[in-house]
Amino acid sequence: MKKLIFILLISVFLISFVYAEDCQLATPRYGVVQCDDTGQKETLSSNFGNFDGEWSTVGINCLSNCKIDFFPDSCPKMDWIELKAFKNGDERDLENLEWARGDELIIKGRCKTLLFQIKEISSDEKVEYIEDEIKLKEEWAGSMPENFIDGTEGCVVNKQYEFINLNSYLDPITDSTENFPDPTYSNLNDYPFNWKIGDKFIFVKDWQTGIADISLTYDKENKGYWCGGQYGSRKIYDVKEITSSTGSCYAIPQSIFLPNIECCFPSDCVNSFGAEYTCNPDNWKCEKTKPCNSQLDCDSVFGEGICQDNQINQWVCDLNKKWGDYAGTCIHSSKQVSECPSDCNKKEYYNEEQGKCLPRIGLEIESENSSSITGGAIGASKGSSTGTTILVIFLILIGGSIAYFVYVKNKKGKLKDKVKKEIDEKGKHCKKCGSLLRPNSVFCTKCGKRN
Repeated sequence: MKKLIFILLISVFLISFVYAEDCQLATPRYGVVQCDDTGQKETLSSNFGNFDGEWSTVGINCLSNCKIDFFPDSCPKMDWIELKAFKNGDERDLENLEWARGDELIIKGRCKTLLFQIKEISSDEKVEYIEDEIKLKEEWAGSMPENFIDGTEGCVVNKQYEFINLNSYLDPITDSTENFPDPTYSNLNDYPFNWKIGDKFIFVKDWQTGIADISLTYDKENKGYWCGGQYGSRKIYDVKEITSSTGSCYAIPQSIFLPNIECCFPSDCVNSFGAEYTCNPDNWKCEKTKPCNSQLDCDSVFGEGICQDNQINQWVCDLNKKWGDYAGTCIHSSKQVSECPSDCNKKEYYNEEQGKCLPRIGLEIESENSSSITGGAIGASKGSSTGTTILVIFLILIGGSIAYFVYVKNKKGKLKDKVKKEIDEKGKHCKKCGSLLRPNSVFCTKCGKRN
């Protein structure tokens, strides 16, 4: 027979609106498993085998409703059988003897002779009885179970059912409280191994997740809140966190923590008032502010500061006001100053700390039409440097031209000598007869004279 395993799957969490990582907003969908009569009958038997003094005994346990069908009558000839029945300790009539699950039934028997001698009843003898067949059937809670579960004869539980310690939950769709259906037993430890007809158990058959119009939002400390409803009348829910048999975490709504709040998400405010607004989780209202990591974040949304009438108005990134994963918060700042940056002339710069224009010391101390000492020195230095550069370039050009002229002249002289030598060698004639001699010839091939 398969073992009954009920698992009480409750991680002890405080009821809170704060959402833990990896949890899903969900509501339980309950199922019911119940023990019932199938309408079928089964004939069973139990053998004598125990003894109580002169009596042979047999105890019979019934899983549902039982009725005696046959008593043994097998004493030796001339002897007769004597039988007695005890139900829950009280002797009962053997005729139409019935008992149910939980009743203790003991049948005692013995054989008597004519001389009133007592004999035991054989252990092969048995009492037959008829038992109603009972099984478990399962269905959604609130509906009548119809289908019996195979393998649950005697209403023996043969599968695992998930139980949660949750008396009620809030249905976020209707905003109504749903109570946990009443089971036969309030404590899992009270459930017997075999149930009797009418016993039922309420369990979590499924989880409904992805509930429309409810999403997770975070405050400035990165704590999560489940928020739903329409813009302008949103609501934040209290939840209780439950860990299921599969290890999944579910956040189950218990009540409304904050009703009728203006916003929950930055988009609520951006869509209604523009990019400069966001939802401030300190009071869940749309406000002109933004989280930031640097001054550039504030400038990109609100623009750079404006100084007018000796007053600077700007949005600054306050790094002392952390906002979730951001380093700070954009806050509006207004500061009274002596002068505005636009009041400074070319000889001045603007000092933000002092809020006024200060002279550019060491750069220009004369009027605009004259050069300063420092400026003159710088100009002289620049002039000397420029003249030196021009002189070097000029010398390089002159030297290069001379070198090129010498090179070309030498090359032309060598070429002229070579040509003259070739002409001389090719143009020799015989001194005797005047005939053209071959190159390098010593004797004339015509007259034979030596040249």
